[in-house]
Amino acid sequence: EAAFSVYPNPTNGIIRINCSQKSNNTFVKIFDVSGKLVGIEMLNGGINNSIDISDHPSGLYFIVVSSNDVKETFKIRLK
Repeated sequence: EAAFSVYPNPTNGIIRINCSQKSNNTFVKIFDVSGKLVGIEMLNGGINNSIDISDHPSGLYFIVVSSNDVKETFKIRLK
């Protein structure tokens, strides 16, 4: 079972992140297609969270969600 889900994809800028388990230390790192870190967020520990990436240019981004010893990477297209 996946620990996280990230949607919608493609997005207009607001990304929703669902965590299958409550954690107080969930980090979201946003990388552009060249691998450059362009943003980092710490989620508040809730099950449903959202972050806004609408200030970034349109294109592909890699969203890395990590909590404790679990890490998952998602590819998101910003319209």
